[in-house]
Amino acid sequence: MKTPRSRRARQLHDAFRSLLLHRLRSLLSTLGIAIAVAAFVAMLAVGEGAKREILAQIRIFGPNTVLLRPASEKSGLSLGEMQALRRQLTSIERMGAMRDTGLTVTGVAADGSVPVYTQTGDFLAMRGVAAAEGRLLADLDALQRRRVALVGSAVSIRLGLEARPGRTLLVGGETYEIVGIMAPSQRASVSPALAIHRNLDDVVLIPVESRATDPRADDTLSVGEVWVEIPPAMGPIAGAESLRSAVQRLRPNAPQDGIQIVIPIEVLRRETAIRRVLNLVLAALGGISLLVGGIGVMNIMLANVVERRGEIGLRRAVGAGRAEIIGQFLVESTLLTVLGGGIGIVVGVLAAAILGVATGWSVAVTPGALLIALAAAALAGIGSGIYPARQAAGVPPAEALRG
Repeated sequence: MKTPRSRRARQLHDAFRSLLLHRLRSLLSTLGIAIAVAAFVAMLAVGEGAKREILAQIRIFGPNTVLLRPASEKSGLSLGEMQALRRQLTSIERMGAMRDTGLTVTGVAADGSVPVYTQTGDFLAMRGVAAAEGRLLADLDALQRRRVALVGSAVSIRLGLEARPGRTLLVGGETYEIVGIMAPSQRASVSPALAIHRNLDDVVLIPVESRATDPRADDTLSVGEVWVEIPPAMGPIAGAESLRSAVQRLRPNAPQDGIQIVIPIEVLRRETAIRRVLNLVLAALGGISLLVGGIGVMNIMLANVVERRGEIGLRRAVGAGRAEIIGQFLVESTLLTVLGGGIGIVVGVLAAAILGVATGWSVAVTPGALLIALAAAALAGIGSGIYPARQAAGVPPAEALRG
């Protein structure tokens, strides 16, 4: 008597033999499923990459950060205005700013190719910057208007010994002493709506206060984009309104659109909603492709039922039950789609990698996504094989043996 295990092994062997007898037909059906699964895997990879990218951006900006972005170079807040703003809004947790000076480091191996940025306030703390060597820029540096510099990790590698703590750099004709090297920062693709500056690894930072020795010149020192951390109890939206009112009080005669107020978490929420809709569309397309592939498998299996009526009749005549016939055809249809799913997974992973390189998008393939894709292919095989299997099992043995 055959055991269930030996019966399944026999069904699998017969399924392989049947598919090999119709190689071209099987190949075309497998390709249809493979294309659908590849599209499904690539879609999941893009969706997962987008999710991780947004989470990385939230970690950079924080959930309660508001940006004060100058609409033009001349409309930005000055150091004096930023300090006045901080005094007005006593509930603000932290405030910092960073600005591209337009200057580059000169007199070193990378002459003219290393950009210099100013920073002030709590900017380094808000960005989570740590020192790999030496120290960070301190409040005392700003207070005493010291000409000191903090070097990005990539810059220190490029400049080698010339960018070690204790060495000096030339910035705008002035000598700055290197006090530290930043630890590598988390690289994340920033939304175009939130694009602010280059990665900190690639720049040299100096205190904005070092650009003027006389404190009376603070009103002429532009600080660039200002980061403001709002108390969680207030929330970023209410905080943004308070900032808008405070800026208007500081600049009653200035155009209201001179300073743009951006709430990163709200921008990211909108982008998340848009990407979710896009992912649903892509998932629907993948599902339709899988459905079309399943219909193709069903047609193949129905053709197999017609061609194998004699075999079905003979097996029924020697004692094979309806369940065994149904199981045989279900194994064949599932095997077709699982083989197609395996090929589709490989193609989908490669397609996702190529898409990431070609477009610069962040893509991520997870084991869970691959299991979902393979399970979807198997379910498509079962779904597309049920009707042909029932048709095969319903053929009367005597009629099948006649023709």
